[in-house]
Parts: sequence; C-alpha cells; structure tokens
Amino acid sequence: MDTGLLLWRVTLQWQKKITAALKPLGLTHVQFALMSELERVRSEDGQVNQKQLARRARTDEMMTGQVLRVLETRGLVIRWRAESNRQSILVRLTDLGHERLTTATPVVKAVDDTFFGAAEPDLRDLFTLLGESETA
Repeated sequence: MDTGLLLWRVTLQWQKKITAALKPLGLTHVQFALMSELERVRSEDGQVNQKQLARRARTDEMMTGQVLRVLETRGLVIRWRAESNRQSILVRLTDLGHERLTTATPVVKAVDDTFFGAAEPDLRDLFTLLGESETA
C-alpha cells in the first residue's frame, strides 16, 4: 500500500476517535487545536492575531476566522481590533475557554496514548521526520 495513503487512513481513524472524545465537551477537533495554540501563545506571554494563529496552527485563514467566530459566540475566545492596525484582529482564550481547554487536554492525550501507544518507539522516528519536513 502507498505510504501516503496509509498515513491518510491512520489520520482519519485518529481524527474520528478525537472527534468522538471531544463531542461531550462541545468541541470539534479544529476548535481544540486552535484553542491549544492560543494557550501556547498565552504561556509565551504574547498576543496573536487571527492570521498569525492560522499560520501557527497550520490552518486555513478563512476557516480559522469562522471557527473563532463560533468560539466567540460560545464565550470561549474574545476577539478585538488591534489599536496599531485596525485590520488586525487579536484573539485570546477567555477564562471559560481556558477551563474548557484544561478539561479537554487530558481527554485528547488519553486518545493519543491509546491510539499511538503500541507504536510509540517507531512513531518517534516518524514524528521527527514529519517535524523536519515542516521546517524545510
């Protein structure tokens, strides 16, 4: 079987499990990914705008804006126009968003540990290669 096709199938199976695990928390996988990236920015004591968030999370800019709009209506993120550049929309987690992410993170980690656990030694090499390809 083609390696790319195999990787695609594994990714789809993994995403299906993540989606099912996050559903009771009212989050999608993309919402969780964007919220996780916002938390990383916060822990670095920085700010990020929507465009930068999309770049950091490797998501489509337009889709990122749509997802953030949903998260904002649910009180999980707050967005505002930057003073220095009115076209730039800054975004951060609210306290409620931080709480929801804190609840969701161990759920996602448990799925990851179960799904990838048996292949752990072999996956380290693959993850190293994938990480290197992102910076190339």
